[in-house]
Amino acid sequence: FTIPLLGKYLDQVFPMLISTIKCAQQIIGLQDLCCEVWHKLIETSGPSSLQLQRSLTQIVVTLLALAEKHPDKVAPSLELIVVSWYESLKEEIKYIPYIPQKHAKLKKVDSILRKQ
Repeated sequence: FTIPLLGKYLDQVFPMLISTIKCAQQIIGLQDLCCEVWHKLIETSGPSSLQLQRSLTQIVVTLLALAEKHPDKVAPSLELIVVSWYESLKEEIKYIPYIPQKHAKLKKVDSILRKQ
């Protein structure tokens, strides 16, 4: 499952994709799929994407809300943003509100966000 858009093309439709995924995740049967789509969107965009940087707080807060019921599915996306890409995104990460996470899979993410 890949998103066949690259670079500037992805940035052009990024806000619409975010809105679409957020609407879809309100449908209970689609939440697992939405977790996968979030991950592919984030992974495909990369830390240098201006749209990802501009939307980072919104994306992370949305993923943290999904983490309550789907921690295993959301953890890879949050770790990619907050842990792996920390150096590239630290200016944006500091604006993410701290929401305590209890799940073991999110310990690294929780630790970094707590320090911000």
